Amino acid sequence: MIGALYLRRKLAKVLQLLAQLVDPLHMSSDQGAVTQGIGEKKVFISGYNKTGTTSLKRLFQNWGFSIGNEAVGHILTEDWLVHGRTDRILGYVETAQVFQDKPFSTDGLYKVLDEAYPDAVFILSVRASDQEWYDSWIRHHVNRYSGDPRRLPTLEELKGNCNWLYKGYFFDSDAMQWGEENIYNEEVYKAGYNRHIAEVRAHFEGRPGKLLEICLSRPGELTRLKRFLAVKSNDVEFPHENRSRRQ
Repeated sequence: MIGALYLRRKLAKVLQLLAQLVDPLHMSSDQGAVTQGIGEKKVFISGYNKTGTTSLKRLFQNWGFSIGNEAVGHILTEDWLVHGRTDRILGYVETAQVFQDKPFSTDGLYKVLDEAYPDAVFILSVRASDQEWYDSWIRHHVNRYSGDPRRLPTLEELKGNCNWLYKGYFFDSDAMQWGEENIYNEEVYKAGYNRHIAEVRAHFEGRPGKLLEICLSRPGELTRLKRFLAVKSNDVEFPHENRSRRQ
């Protein structure tokens, strides 16, 4: 039988080809009014999922940056979290300039990327609190995968109610990151979130210009981001993407 990992490798190659065709369709019509001063430096958004990473992706698209295809990145997450493998991830990084969400939001990969791309810059997106981040993660899963909006999805629903990439992908994704026994464990999730932030901060400490930590809900953060990237644009607020409905 053909192994699941083999099929995922083939799927990743197909998605990379599709990305070259699809991504230009997302460019803003007024991107000519935007200028940026970082040249071809890679930009890695290292904040956990549900910290505004999709809004940042949309903003970078509007600014005319090439964005890594998110589906390909998700497929390659297993390489890092399960096998500690980075060769295919680094190959994928050659396809664009800006990258977000998994695997780039997972623990420790930023160290590999920093070594491989010494002139790259990193953005650590955070929420106002770990509770706000956890609540956003849970709302997203309740809205998408639960058969009852008053409760968390069961593991069976998580395995069966998601058909993005393949059936049950988000169960596999969360199990790889947290461990199957810890899925939706608030204490474990918050501890991981806070540890990730602390470790990213420590890694880049004393290296000005390498890391920008931002919280999209705080005033003035877009101005700080434009200054960090030497971007000039007329944008006055972040795009609002993937905003979960409050129950």
